[in-house]
Amino acid sequence: MPLQTMGHTLLFFKRIGFAYLLYFVLRLIFLLFNFGDYEDSSFVEIAHSFYVGLLFDSSAIVYTYSIFILLSLLPIDARNSRGYQKVVLSFYFLSSAIAIILSSIDFEFSKFTGKRSGVELFTVVGDDGNDVASYFVDFWYLGIIMLVLMYLVYKVYPRLKEKYNTSTLKEIVALILLSGFCLLGARGGIGLKPIKSFAAAGYVESGLVQLTINTPFNLISTIEGEALEKLDYLPLEEAERIVKPAKKYSGLGKDKPNVVILILESFGKEYVGHLGGEKPSTPFLDSLSKQVDCFSHPTFYSNGNVSMDAVPSILSGIPNWMDVSFSNSIYQTNKVENIGSALEEMGYNSRFYHGSNNGTMGFQNFLKMGGLNNYNGLDQYPTKERDFDGHWGIYDGPYLQYIAQEMKEEKKPFFTTVFTLSSHHPYSIPAYLKDSFKNYKDKISKSVAYTDYAVKHFFNSIKEEPWFNNTIFIITADHTSFSKNKYYNQPPGRYEVPLMIYSPQDTLTILSDNASHMDILPSVLQFVNYPDSFYSLGNSVFTLEGNSNTILFSNGLYWIKDGKNGWLTMKKNGEFNSFFFMEEGKINKKYREYDSRAEILLNELRAYVQAFTNNVIDNSMFTGP
Repeated sequence: MPLQTMGHTLLFFKRIGFAYLLYFVLRLIFLLFNFGDYEDSSFVEIAHSFYVGLLFDSSAIVYTYSIFILLSLLPIDARNSRGYQKVVLSFYFLSSAIAIILSSIDFEFSKFTGKRSGVELFTVVGDDGNDVASYFVDFWYLGIIMLVLMYLVYKVYPRLKEKYNTSTLKEIVALILLSGFCLLGARGGIGLKPIKSFAAAGYVESGLVQLTINTPFNLISTIEGEALEKLDYLPLEEAERIVKPAKKYSGLGKDKPNVVILILESFGKEYVGHLGGEKPSTPFLDSLSKQVDCFSHPTFYSNGNVSMDAVPSILSGIPNWMDVSFSNSIYQTNKVENIGSALEEMGYNSRFYHGSNNGTMGFQNFLKMGGLNNYNGLDQYPTKERDFDGHWGIYDGPYLQYIAQEMKEEKKPFFTTVFTLSSHHPYSIPAYLKDSFKNYKDKISKSVAYTDYAVKHFFNSIKEEPWFNNTIFIITADHTSFSKNKYYNQPPGRYEVPLMIYSPQDTLTILSDNASHMDILPSVLQFVNYPDSFYSLGNSVFTLEGNSNTILFSNGLYWIKDGKNGWLTMKKNGEFNSFFFMEEGKINKKYREYDSRAEILLNELRAYVQAFTNNVIDNSMFTGP
């Protein structure tokens, strides 16, 4: 085939080949930055991950380089002009820059979220409460990597060196054939539906999913607007026998106690001493846990790994079992219930406090959708110029003191939720206190210790109040933080957070073996003798009901806990994936056999996921009118 006839097509192949090389390099750098997560994987497993990654690279390349591809393949004479080639180069460079920037962000950001960034990245970047500049300061070297890679792209880009025939029959045929291949590449094959990120779990071990996919693809895969599909894993009668979301508990005999929920930013189990954390940074919480009437759950899990997941799961019992956060999904306007609106029916005054901008992460809008209207953010704080941390919002110390004063004046009974923020990146501590935490080794530990210190003074400020003894305090975390310990960077360790339930006047009897965020709502409503039925996929920790329903969603797999250290995982199509034990923070390589116990767990998991998905689609996650 003469070069002068197919020259533009061959040049296109060279250029698109360099795009694949770029994605290979970006995946390799991602591996080097996150090598600790993959050090137990063999060379063959990692090589296979890179090979499978070509499938996801192809889709991302077709989408992001689409204009370049179209301009390169059009059989027109203008392709030989210098001006036209400059336009083609511009779109090629822009597409490459997008891949470089998005992927480079995840070299570090994925350590905080445990996954590749999706559409939620735009929410984080565009959030008024998020100090994006601090990320650029702390991870300045990522900017250098971006610039170097962009320079290399510009230098290696194959230029047009001679003119070629452009409108021949062969070029037209090439356009048709390559257009077909591009369509297949974008869809990820000939399947009825385009591939999504979770499809990687069908080719590689779940721990290699994030290495296998790429950030541009994951962002495209999670773009808002993706609808769920009704599930029929189990016959309806069988599913309803296992899952009963409409609940009504007999009360615990309490006379409208006040309820306070403290959501501590990024307090992973690793930093909590009384839970055996390797970097204990919580002396006050540790001392509180030793009190007879304080219950500290040893095996408690978040239902998501970003702050945006925490408020729906803790206050409304809506776990993150989707590829995007509920608050970012097309179902964000569904009718939901929350603890605050339920307690207001009983005469409570409900209020939510977060010391960042009022619109941050959609908290305020989500809570209003559930009927909790009293939101206190940065706008309501009286001395924000004095106490602003320069990044996120108000330091935890003065903010918790402000809340303590507010609670003293609040009409009783009250329900108060407090979401702290100082232990979020960049881990700010007031200058006058920095020497107080110098014995802690890293910035995260120091900031966790500072928040623990702030919580201590918060309790000191209210413990003599007449209403204190008639208050139940629930202390948990929104999610875990970045860790150098591999166990805490993968499920289930990635989701292990503290739960403390403290009622100064009561001896609590906790019956559940393990629990998660979505169990907080039913636990509170039982504790306060809520008189009506309510919707919840979780169960009260004060009952023996549903001891094995701790369910996580990670890397395209659903996880359900069995007893103290057993886990079963299921694929999104409802098929069994694995059944194993965790031993000393590691997955036991000797997997358990699929037996009658595995079948029971699998059907339980199917029933919960089916109920959640279908209820979300039907907008039926509530009881009553």
